[in-house]
Amino acid sequence: MSTLPPAPPQTPPALRSHLPWAIGVTLTSMLLFCILGFISGLVAIIYGWQVNRRLDAGDTDGAGDASRSANVWCWIATSLIVIGLCLVAVFFYSGGWAKYQQIMGELERIQLHG
Repeated sequence: MSTLPPAPPQTPPALRSHLPWAIGVTLTSMLLFCILGFISGLVAIIYGWQVNRRLDAGDTDGAGDASRSANVWCWIATSLIVIGLCLVAVFFYSGGWAKYQQIMGELERIQLHG
């Protein structure tokens, strides 16, 4: 009579939650007043949090999906922050707030004097 050895316990695959990255981009976008980056960062945090929760529940497919989604949302938030910084740099390079006020003053004069 032959007996099979017991199957070794399966360890869940090591999936990255991207939670530190998600928290970092969320805080950075909040400090830079980038609303869209902040919202994207919050979505990334939620997906990153779901990775560990689903792994603990044994749902490796769901954890993999959440990990990929967290990665995508982290990249979206990072891209929005970079785009926002570029727009701020262009704003200041083109004259900044003083130039903006000058243009608005000229437009107001044109409207008043026809």
